[in-house]
Amino acid sequence: MRRTLNCFQLLFIFCFFLSLPISSTLVLDLIHAATTSDMSLNKRHYVGIFMLLLGLLFGYVVFKWIPNFLKKRMLKRTQPYKGEGFAPQCEVVSENYTAYLGFDLRTKKALYMEKGKSSFIDFNKLNSWKLEPESKAITALKLLTLMPSMPVIRVPIASSKSDEWAANLGMVFS
Repeated sequence: MRRTLNCFQLLFIFCFFLSLPISSTLVLDLIHAATTSDMSLNKRHYVGIFMLLLGLLFGYVVFKWIPNFLKKRMLKRTQPYKGEGFAPQCEVVSENYTAYLGFDLRTKKALYMEKGKSSFIDFNKLNSWKLEPESKAITALKLLTLMPSMPVIRVPIASSKSDEWAANLGMVFS
């Protein structure tokens, strides 16, 4: 499975490829203006520079701010459970920000949330775990349960965090 992009990131990528001819024309125009004796920038150059800066700002918002916002929003959904005594020592939010998995070692419970549904799972209902690479960027954290309603819990995580999660799950199930 490839890394899933949200709609804002797809929109940015579309706009980026759409703006390539415009930005390359702007750069060529600026080079031409710098090589001629006329060093003045006209209105078209200012608009181009403004659009280029706006594109950089838009890229920052799409690739940095929106993922942080989505992660905080998912963690905020866990607050009612944390108020009831659930205190996870290990928690992960999926790469596409649609699933959450937290482990409370004191109460021996796991909280799994996905797309508006949530459920507590006792550790004795968890059979085993495994990390399966799906692509270079994504590894699936899978919990195999003894519950017929949810036999496999799958949370896609960044492959760079798979070693950390192997250690965390080893600690949880020891």
